[in-house]
Amino acid sequence: MIAGASRLAERVEVATGIRLRSDQLGALPDIVRRAIGSAELVVALDRLDAEGPEGPLLQRIVDEVTVPETSFAREQAQLDTIEWARLAEQAAARGRRELRIWSAACSTGEETFTLALQAAEALGDSGFEVSVLGTDISMRALAQARAAEYGPRTLRRLAPELLERHFAAVRGGFVVRDGIRAQVRFERHNLARATAPPGGGSFDLVVCRNVLIYFAPEAVAHALGLLTEALAPGGQLLLGIADRLCVPARPPGKRVRATARATPRPRVRRVAARRAPAPATVPTAVVEAPRTSARPLLAEALQHADAGRVDEALGGVAAVLERDPMDAEAHFVRGLLHRSRDDLHAAESALRAACYADPGFGVAAFELARVHEALGDRAAARQAYERALEALEAHDDEHLLLWDPADAAGVREACRHRLRAL
Repeated sequence: MIAGASRLAERVEVATGIRLRSDQLGALPDIVRRAIGSAELVVALDRLDAEGPEGPLLQRIVDEVTVPETSFAREQAQLDTIEWARLAEQAAARGRRELRIWSAACSTGEETFTLALQAAEALGDSGFEVSVLGTDISMRALAQARAAEYGPRTLRRLAPELLERHFAAVRGGFVVRDGIRAQVRFERHNLARATAPPGGGSFDLVVCRNVLIYFAPEAVAHALGLLTEALAPGGQLLLGIADRLCVPARPPGKRVRATARATPRPRVRRVAARRAPAPATVPTAVVEAPRTSARPLLAEALQHADAGRVDEALGGVAAVLERDPMDAEAHFVRGLLHRSRDDLHAAESALRAACYADPGFGVAAFELARVHEALGDRAAARQAYERALEALEAHDDEHLLLWDPADAAGVREACRHRLRAL
């Protein structure tokens, strides 16, 4: 039974990119029974072979193992980084009076409609049209999205004036009004296998949040390349906090305009390091001064890496470490640079050094866990994820964090997800 469930899970991962958690494997016989009337996984495997990756059995499995967790105006702080005016100006410069948006892995449509109504509010009577494509692999989720009917709970974060302006009351909830519905279409799309979104690319804004954390690493790379290639020049890519932590490196191909939430490249941010206490006779300022002065050098190194000059970036980090061999941030950045080159053993060594220099460096432990996982060392990965989670929960305001402090919640979410999967 276990072997059959593992083989079935492998088929699901190859077809969809979704890596099932160990606790989901035990549910597969019941899912198969409901789908084909038999709990025999061997029969299910034969059926999958006969139907192919787009067949009804796989679709049923996907529908049952992917639980949509979404709502209107979810994580509004991220949505507030969308540069509506600039995106419209760029579209106009290309001769378009239409803003094109792709909401990838849209689930039951809450995020897609949120983007449509926020675009309409931001652009007002400027004469710009808005076109939003929502895509998902689940036909069941898409059916709910097309119905455009939602209960009060999923609308709870939406401003009352937006609810009144864009929704009509129906029994038990609300339905999206025709004005916004006319701007939105929903299509089935597989981020892990497709080579382009339905209808092609050239989107001004692409949004994909809280999805990549469920993908295997190979599927993450494929999906990120697809999302990036779908952008118009200068377009904006918005990834979820935890999703960005699953991104292996800057995606290849066209440049993506950087926003606070759009790219995986971290920004160096200095927060008090958790190090062994200095002797009472040595002022703290003397201990911290060399490390503080290294921040501009590390920021410059990341800028070099962002432009593809990894050798220059590594040289800058080496200069910092020559000055202070125990600079945890420098070891961390060096680890990121090596990982961007797929030099996993060098990345592992650098990230281990970061964790040694600063035992409370939760993000470094998280990145080390990802490298262990990529190298196939599940036990070491689990240990590092647990260490990262412990550090993040205990020292949110104290440890070194190269993303915004608010992103600590996203790192913790990613840690918990990976621990469930291992």
